[in-house]
Amino acid sequence: MSIIEILFVWSKVWDLIEHTLLACIRPKVHKIRGDLQAVSYNHHTRSLLFASEQITFLNLKLRPYLHADVVVSHYESILGLLFIKEFKQVISCTEHGVVRLWDFLTGRKVHEFQAHQGQAITSMALDTTERRLVTGSRDGSCAIWNVHNGQLLKIFKKPHDSLEITAVAFVVVNNNCSILAVGWDKHVNVFNDDREQIKQVCYPDDRFCKGDDVHHGHRDDILCIDKSQGDLIATGDYGGTIIVSNLSSKKIFATLKYTKQQHQDSHGDEDKDEGEGEKEFFEMNELSICLERYALHHESSPPHRIRSWRGHVDSVTGLEYIEQAQVIITSSLDWTLRLWNLHGNFIGTFGQSLPWNLYDPATYQHPSVPLDVLTDPRSLPTKIVPNEQDEEEEEEDKDKTTITATVVPSTVVHKHTVIDDETIANNVHDTLSRVREVQSAGLAGKRLRYFHDKPNVAIRRDGSSHYQHLRCYAIDDNPPTMSTLNNATV
Repeated sequence: MSIIEILFVWSKVWDLIEHTLLACIRPKVHKIRGDLQAVSYNHHTRSLLFASEQITFLNLKLRPYLHADVVVSHYESILGLLFIKEFKQVISCTEHGVVRLWDFLTGRKVHEFQAHQGQAITSMALDTTERRLVTGSRDGSCAIWNVHNGQLLKIFKKPHDSLEITAVAFVVVNNNCSILAVGWDKHVNVFNDDREQIKQVCYPDDRFCKGDDVHHGHRDDILCIDKSQGDLIATGDYGGTIIVSNLSSKKIFATLKYTKQQHQDSHGDEDKDEGEGEKEFFEMNELSICLERYALHHESSPPHRIRSWRGHVDSVTGLEYIEQAQVIITSSLDWTLRLWNLHGNFIGTFGQSLPWNLYDPATYQHPSVPLDVLTDPRSLPTKIVPNEQDEEEEEEDKDKTTITATVVPSTVVHKHTVIDDETIANNVHDTLSRVREVQSAGLAGKRLRYFHDKPNVAIRRDGSSHYQHLRCYAIDDNPPTMSTLNNATV
């Protein structure tokens, strides 16, 4: 069934091929205000647009068909992951607000809890103690949770809007703990993390980094945020602008703008497309040199790629490199959370029935690969189209090899040579006789080889078997006493 071939009648989605109901749109459940006036379907985003008193955007999602042998970590798309160094545990979050805690050394699930009332968790961060989890949701709110028992500690909300939170960060400046949240509102929202505060619902203490023109603030949605060792923070938006700000003074320190012209000047007209679900990384012993010296001026060549492999069948949403164990953890929209080493060897999927031992390579899934990756059509190698010169060279090489390899013996052909039917019959008879001689010599066919190699089993001519010679003996119910035993010995 093609998702494009659907028909909208009132508030229902139908399949035109199988004539089945795919989904039912209810105004109260999907928060559609007013009477439905028009419906539109976007083929690229696979989403529905409803026009009533307001425009409503709904994602139309089909449950993917999974093979029985495919191991999944969640039963929905995974949007992010985190690694807890102190407890050696992995945290994963999903599209419907499910947070799971995994054992890093074995891949087993520790526990799970529901967050944000079923809304998608778009970002996560840990505090300095790695005991509290900060989550950002699609409904525009943030929350702090106890990682080990799933208890809700605080809720942070924005007073004016409920736009999506795309990234959160936990920072400490001058012994003051704060939570930074960025998203579609193009602001950096600062929430004060005061543990002595009794209120469970808190609002931002400050917000900055939104500008009205090109030279000040972000004009597009902010997608990521990070903090340096000092008071500087860096935020990047959808348009390619990176703004470095001072968290104490709330002023912009520098603005880095990515332009298409600079990209064409540095790379030319060459476009490079990365495969969906693939991972690429650079040599780890050269990473520190690249961070210190690379990209300080115009670079003519990018860092050298060491290795790449296909680990998922859908987009990779999270990646964590564990330096101590030299492994990589990846999460994807294909419901899986997987562990790899730096050589691309598959260690296992979190949640599989047989746990692994990280210090015992014999428990790894390698040399096998995930079944969904192996059976996915996009995992096939790309077909290389040869050039005309290569084809001409191959044809010349074939001609040379055929000339040198095939040596035809010289034969004398008589013009008046005639072969009658009797000669042909004699040749056939001789050939059949030689075949029979070869078979009788031991090189028999399949059926003859079976009887030749069949083990010799003794056949009873009287028609009886060993089971027919069993005899029955009567057994006393009461065991013999000591007196009877003594009398028997005397």
